[in-house]
Amino acid sequence: MGRMDDAKALVAQFRNVPSDKQSELSPKGWKLGRAELATALQMRLEGRLDGRPYPYQGQANLCGEAAFLYCLIKDRPDHYVKFAIGLWENAEFNLKNGPEGADLWVRPGPGTIKALPVSGQGGINQLDWLMMGSLSKPDRGNAAIDDGLSAATYPKDLVSWFASVGSQYIIRTFRLFSQVSGGRLVDFRNSIAHLSSSWTIFEIKPAIIQGVENIRFERHWVVLRDPAIFSLGKSCISPTIIDDDNSDKVTLSIPFVTWGYEDSPEYRFKINGKDGQLTDPTVDQFMEYFHGALVFPSIP
Repeated sequence: MGRMDDAKALVAQFRNVPSDKQSELSPKGWKLGRAELATALQMRLEGRLDGRPYPYQGQANLCGEAAFLYCLIKDRPDHYVKFAIGLWENAEFNLKNGPEGADLWVRPGPGTIKALPVSGQGGINQLDWLMMGSLSKPDRGNAAIDDGLSAATYPKDLVSWFASVGSQYIIRTFRLFSQVSGGRLVDFRNSIAHLSSSWTIFEIKPAIIQGVENIRFERHWVVLRDPAIFSLGKSCISPTIIDDDNSDKVTLSIPFVTWGYEDSPEYRFKINGKDGQLTDPTVDQFMEYFHGALVFPSIP
């Protein structure tokens, strides 16, 4: 059996209780029934929960948590399911994954549990809040859907979460004040080089994402997808040869995954061209929106 089969078997096992217990709520106070959670997990594994294939933050400031859980679902859907069930049953879960992982206990506080949204509240579903809200304030903290800067994900948080599941970072470009001043071209170029074989996560200004009507936060974590295409004139080039002399001439086309109120979960970076039409940005233009990158190997 593969890991997806293992994950589905865990959901079936969790659901397999006498009929009079199907609707029982969490023993730890989550106002979420067993059958409801099992159904939500099944639909998430099938990529169709609320019509969305990936974790979804809605209006909450949980893009870093969504990025991590997206990678976890792709590599270890079984561990993702264990995480959700552990929170529901015990209001705590150790994210450590195998001998390569590190202990990281996620223990949501009573405020996080009480803030579990009702249908449609904050644009986030109950499964995503159970997991992402808990991860946001893992040490008995109390998360709320309308948390602002207090819910911000810092690079060290993503590094810690990935390390707990056995994935030590390959590249970490952030330096002191880089989240304010922006990233460097060398950081962009080096991180893109790993895209085909690793998880490449960018922190960007969300204004570059088309379809965002209300930009609530100035930083946003997204996960890049392969293939990244770089063009100089009519020729495709390797990102390794991009430098300060040609970055204003090289255009980029990179798919990425996002989690908020955008029109779609998958995009390519676009800007408004001189004629008002959307167009691929040059690398130089993209750097105005780029704050830094984290690169991780696949989760074992």
